[in-house]
Amino acid sequence: MKKFKAMLAATAAVMALSAVSVPMSAFAASDPQVYSPDAWDPSYNDGSQTTGNNPSAKIDVSFTINPTYTVTIPMNVKFGDAGVENNAVLVDNVFLNNNKAVQVSVESNNDYRMLLNEKDNNEQTTLNHEKFIEYNVSGVSFVGKKNDFGAEGYPNEGSETTKTDIKLTGNGSSPVIISVPTGNNNNAGKGRAELIYTLPQGFDVPVAGTYSDTLTFTIAVVNATNSGNNQEPAPQPEP
Repeated sequence: MKKFKAMLAATAAVMALSAVSVPMSAFAASDPQVYSPDAWDPSYNDGSQTTGNNPSAKIDVSFTINPTYTVTIPMNVKFGDAGVENNAVLVDNVFLNNNKAVQVSVESNNDYRMLLNEKDNNEQTTLNHEKFIEYNVSGVSFVGKKNDFGAEGYPNEGSETTKTDIKLTGNGSSPVIISVPTGNNNNAGKGRAELIYTLPQGFDVPVAGTYSDTLTFTIAVVNATNSGNNQEPAPQPEP
């Protein structure tokens, strides 16, 4: 399982996180098995023997493909004059073990409240829990395969993507915003979660200043049929 944090504040930029892409390897038995007539039937030495106990050998033939996926998360969100920002969480190249999926969930540090940033006597930033601005996060996710999406990352018209509404709430919840099952090597799993950050209509601002909250995005590889429990650690990149 991996966790990444995004800050909602007055000034920021959107950055991307790339996950794991590891090569595939094929291999057979590492040590050859060498046979000669002397080793199994001495009568073959004079060339007169044409039948006998023929030798046999077994080898293992294997093909291993390591799991791979990419997740892009907007690291920072800035509320503009209209109080609305739209940022997408992108899940791409999902090629995992059978019946597995990449899942992304989100949790707010302060129950979706941006707290006033203040300076203490040592000029260190502290958060004032008595002065805050509430905000909402909603949106929609699209899940399918790579071929269902166009070059801009949006679903193609008439594609067989699954659409799900997103609504994040407080009270310590950690809802799943997207879960993308594995595809195959030629048509990997892919998904897009559009997150819309809004301020309530007619919201109150206690005092002038900068207000912020931290969202934690958790990435996990789970069973494709479960909704968030029984999580397994996400595959780690090789050095």
